[in-house]
Amino acid sequence: RTIPVFGIDATAAAVSKINSGAMTGTVKQDGEGMADTITRIVTNLQSEKNALYGIDEKNTVGGWRVNIPYSTYTAKEQA
Repeated sequence: RTIPVFGIDATAAAVSKINSGAMTGTVKQDGEGMADTITRIVTNLQSEKNALYGIDEKNTVGGWRVNIPYSTYTAKEQA
């Protein structure tokens, strides 16, 4: 019986475990995307604009949340 194991942030240790078959996959957050989005929100607030002005609508939820894109890493993707 196999229990799939997933991790977060695609660390070197996680990638090694995935490549050896000890782990199923990991999710890599977009650090640059997070920084850009936070910068945009702060700039908007300083300019007295709506906080989410200029942020891609497909990544916003209502007027209060932003989903930052992420990517997955699995051994299958490297085959």
